[in-house]
Amino acid sequence: EVKTLVFCSGQIYYELLEEREKRGRSDVALVRLEQVAPFAFDRIAENAKIYTNAEVIWAQQEPKNMGPYSYVLPRIMTATREINGDEKRPRYVGRAVSAAPATGMTKTHQLECQMILDGVFGKEEHMD
Repeated sequence: EVKTLVFCSGQIYYELLEEREKRGRSDVALVRLEQVAPFAFDRIAENAKIYTNAEVIWAQQEPKNMGPYSYVLPRIMTATREINGDEKRPRYVGRAVSAAPATGMTKTHQLECQMILDGVFGKEEHMD
């Protein structure tokens, strides 16, 4: 049973797909939107209807104020409300609001990428 429905766009899809396989998580559905404009209201509603009990997430690599989140948020809510009659507000998973599109520091970038993966799949318990 799918517990989490993740919408995303771009390269992050492949990173999430790889992480899902690595963790063996069949309870997470990933949906990659090829383009956000024009918005695929029907595709969003269709997937939300398939996974009615799943938590809906929007995942992106960009900072919250730079990626498509602010554009897709009301559209995902509209698609699920108007087409399915069951409004879903996606939880944001991505980098925090930032004045710069990248940190410029490898360690910080790696930490942010791991935080995105953990935001989607949960914290991974590391065995030493």
